[in-house]
Amino acid sequence: MPSKGKVVYLTFDDGPTKEVTPLILDILALHKIKATFFVLGKNVLQNPEIFQRILDEGHAVGNHTFSHLKGWKTDNKAYFEDVK
Repeated sequence: MPSKGKVVYLTFDDGPTKEVTPLILDILALHKIKATFFVLGKNVLQNPEIFQRILDEGHAVGNHTFSHLKGWKTDNKAYFEDVK
């Protein structure tokens, strides 16, 4: 992203959640700021309307696995299955 000044990238992990994500989205919208949300698949299934709002408001989305397994405690096959 080209910029003439300093740049800060805002990222939010482990959502979307009903308790926090709408508040974050409200603040970002108020200040006309875009962010990247690294979401958990299980939370997307539980909160599809909040996930859709993230997309509708033009934020970037990344995969933070389905259930947030601990990579250092999980064998590779199980971990990569959780990323799908």
